Amino acid sequence: VALCGEVFPVTKSPKPGSPVCPECKEIFESLPPGGKD
Repeated sequence: VALCGEVFPVTKSPKPGSPVCPECKEIFESLPPGGKD
């Protein structure tokens, strides 16, 4: 399930050049940076 709620089929690895949903990109960029733990 993507950040925007869209459901995508699971693949073993992301395909290079896969499109990024603009809504997901906005949500991702607004998140605080993750720690190492």
